[in-house]
Amino acid sequence: MITEYVPVVNEYRDRAGFIHPGIGVSADMLRTMQRHARAGDQPWRAAFALLSSNPRAGVDVGMSYKDDSPDYIDVPFGDGGLRVAHDAQRDADTASKQALMYVITGDRRHRGNCMRILRAWSRVRSAALHRDQQIRWGIALYKLCFSAEIMRCTSAEDEALLWSGDDDERFRRFLSVVEFTVDGWWYFMNQHSYALKGYMAKSVFCGERTKYNVAVERATVHHAYEPHNRGRSGSIKYQIASFDRDPETGERLEPPFIEVVEAGRDQAHAYGNIGSLSEIAMTTFIQHTLVDPVTGCAADDGVGMFEFLSDRLLSGAEYMARYNLGYRTKYYKTYFDSLNSWNRRNFGRVDPVFGILYHYYKYIARRDIYSLAPHVCEIYEKFSSPESSLEEFVGYSDLLYSTDEAASRYVLSPAPDERRGGVYMCAGFTALRSGEAEIIDEGGAKFVRLTLRNKEAEIADRTFGHPPLGRAALRYRTNAALTLSIAKYDPSNALAVLTLPDTGMEWREITFDFHGNGEDSTILFYTVTGEAGSVDLHYLKLFEELK
Repeated sequence: MITEYVPVVNEYRDRAGFIHPGIGVSADMLRTMQRHARAGDQPWRAAFALLSSNPRAGVDVGMSYKDDSPDYIDVPFGDGGLRVAHDAQRDADTASKQALMYVITGDRRHRGNCMRILRAWSRVRSAALHRDQQIRWGIALYKLCFSAEIMRCTSAEDEALLWSGDDDERFRRFLSVVEFTVDGWWYFMNQHSYALKGYMAKSVFCGERTKYNVAVERATVHHAYEPHNRGRSGSIKYQIASFDRDPETGERLEPPFIEVVEAGRDQAHAYGNIGSLSEIAMTTFIQHTLVDPVTGCAADDGVGMFEFLSDRLLSGAEYMARYNLGYRTKYYKTYFDSLNSWNRRNFGRVDPVFGILYHYYKYIARRDIYSLAPHVCEIYEKFSSPESSLEEFVGYSDLLYSTDEAASRYVLSPAPDERRGGVYMCAGFTALRSGEAEIIDEGGAKFVRLTLRNKEAEIADRTFGHPPLGRAALRYRTNAALTLSIAKYDPSNALAVLTLPDTGMEWREITFDFHGNGEDSTILFYTVTGEAGSVDLHYLKLFEELK
């Protein structure tokens, strides 16, 4: 897979002062990735194995662009344009993976695949309005520019695969044609940041300083939306809201309470804000851009976008991580049509969007991320590393952003639990919600001991997933008569309520039926109630689906 040819990564500064490559990844980052991945060092080795196993990273990958359809030359109005944009998003994702594979392996077939995609989409000569254009083209433009930057800044053995002046001219013309799809101040929440990362990527690739500065301000504050905001903006300031007073009681909050606004809608969309704003912030970091700490405009003397508003972006990620691990987390109504509570769609979901923040703070800025964002670290190190990708984000942060220092400090997620026989170990819970919990190891058998405080103890486990519910068994022991409720989605949504007798701390197994589907959530709650006492929970076993 890895050839003898080592592509040279070149760096230059254009007339507008932009550094290239400089969209999401720098030359030094690419060289570090290349060196360590080829040497088989961790965590690059594990991340490269993940990348290379992706079908879109293969040498025989296909392309969604259709040479025989006029819609791919003149993108039509309406649903026809949306179909083309979806194909552009898919091809852009493929191009980004092929570009990274080429830098690491030196295999000309990966470069050929990436260049084929970039040259195909450079044929677009016009485009019309269509639904979701800001989302699809925002994602596509970011990844296409990310890939084109790598192609024009790397060497090649085959002269026909070098980035030429004609390639540059055609690609810039294509970017100008579709730019209108991502240049809007009115886009809603994560649609704002999806569009914005495409707009910023285009401005960097084309050396457009004025447009880049507009993108910077839209990412930080976005003053143009303030009169219309109503909690809808996707900027760091307004999407990751800060409250110094409780909106419900008026009580002063110290420190201020931080939340991600779109989490009141669902978790998947909220993750979109964290992922795209992180990619935007990384581009500004590579470009050495500072912002005014109040206005958010590009400034010679200011703070980095990651640090803007006291690390607001990281605080938003921490909010998402804490909630989706299962901790009790408040939500204040902030946008006009949200409920005054969390929307629990996708509750417990973890998307691969924390890697940029994790690596920036841990390895690049060298700050104590374990104190700043302990739950981000827990999710990343337990469930996300090495990081994969989604079609919306480049991902693979272990590859792209690990520094030389990471070789001695990396933390990779443990091998996934295969759960043979449908067994879920209770010691793997992810959040203590009330009472006390202690992990105990007796002869290699790990279990959790829950001790009641104020007549209750409760834990949550986000690793439960979406198994078929049915006949189940629980291994437990107690020192008092207690009641155990097992629920999904919400502790009040009980799938089973069990009466547990005092077993004198002798192990027993109780069988029961799960009822209901638990909504769209991967989290399982164990809630123990009684006057006092403790219970040890060993495992939950699912063994027969109810008909």
